[in-house]
Amino acid sequence: TQAMNALVLLAWRNVWRNRRRTLITLLSIASGLAALLFGQSLVYTIQYQLVEKATGRHTGHIQILEEKTADYKFPDRYIPDPGGIEKILDGTPEVAVYERRVVVTGMISSKKEAAGVLLCGVDPERDPRVLQMSRYLKRGRLLGPDGEGGYLGDKLAARLGVNLGDEVVLMGSARDGSMGAELQH
Repeated sequence: TQAMNALVLLAWRNVWRNRRRTLITLLSIASGLAALLFGQSLVYTIQYQLVEKATGRHTGHIQILEEKTADYKFPDRYIPDPGGIEKILDGTPEVAVYERRVVVTGMISSKKEAAGVLLCGVDPERDPRVLQMSRYLKRGRLLGPDGEGGYLGDKLAARLGVNLGDEVVLMGSARDGSMGAELQH
């Protein structure tokens, strides 16, 4: 132990023999550690925000799809009897709220333009509790119980040349594969 104490004392004296070199080394280590912590924090924050944006605007925290669905981003199959699933969800205390959705690829057109879109039919009474669309809504109102209307992003509205209250035509494929269209205000 006496040899160990002498070795530590010698090392300590050697560290402070050239104070400028020691301070530069300590500052280099400190700035590297600070940069590492900042980078990790930035990456974590970006990941968290990406998840929150995705779950808050489109999917929610979990999706239940028909088991033979090939592409989870563009589901092409419907659950034949969702009542059984709803019973399970109602009886699960960890599930705060859920809603049924119909998601299809389709087309939206105005008097001037048309664009391919992902159409998402929601339950207007449950949707405000599932998603945080109200955070992103700049103009207009949330869907009412009648389900009339819809949400349109700023960029898509500008591309179509429409404003709040203008008419658009939505076209999408029905269950049997036929095309259906509906006029929306």
